[in-house]
Amino acid sequence: MFKKVIALSVLFIIFFIGRVSAQSLDEILSKHFEIIGQKSLSLMQTLSYQGNIIQSGTQVPVRGFIKRPNMIMTEINLQGVISKQGFDGVNGWIINPFTGDSVARPASEEELELLMDQADMDGLLYNYEQKGFSVRLLGQEDLEGQPTFVIELVKPSGNTYKYYLDARNYVILKTSTSLEYGGSPRLNEYIFSNYKKVQGILVPFKTDIVVDKQMVVQYVFDDISFNRVIEDALFQPPAK
Repeated sequence: MFKKVIALSVLFIIFFIGRVSAQSLDEILSKHFEIIGQKSLSLMQTLSYQGNIIQSGTQVPVRGFIKRPNMIMTEINLQGVISKQGFDGVNGWIINPFTGDSVARPASEEELELLMDQADMDGLLYNYEQKGFSVRLLGQEDLEGQPTFVIELVKPSGNTYKYYLDARNYVILKTSTSLEYGGSPRLNEYIFSNYKKVQGILVPFKTDIVVDKQMVVQYVFDDISFNRVIEDALFQPPAK
């Protein structure tokens, strides 16, 4: 009996690996979009969230807003000192008193591209061809015991993202990209967990940010909602 159980287990593993291997990029993305509720997401015009950034045991309130077609604003409140960054569809801007930017300054080229990426409510993978991106399936990889599909997305700028999709339920477990800090490229990884359905859309309520394999901060959200009324003025830089 024990040998039969082992044999059946081996057959299941072989079947699972074979099924995973046989899936194409289009099939994987189709299942991913179905699982997360992309059809419902495409109908939403805004996204609002709030929660805390956790670093070394300290919690810092954060809130953010995204509005179609490509506007975003994020605000962090550290003991009453407000840092903001945003993109109004044309201009990107940043306010960070801790770096001497007490009034809005224009985002750098690298900061602007990152803001525009974050302002894409659907995510970069959705309709990637229409956006001018190149996407390919790199294969499979084990991610802390979980089999994943690894998908690479390359933008015209050369910026590259890797997506790690759970091979069993097709949600994104991790993304990685290389960003420059002080002129030096560093590996940034975003690890997503605690997925919940909000208005028919599956979203992660926790994101760990890892830089060069070192945990930097965690984002833990306690409220995420769609289609709240948000005025365009929110995304524009505050008047000096």
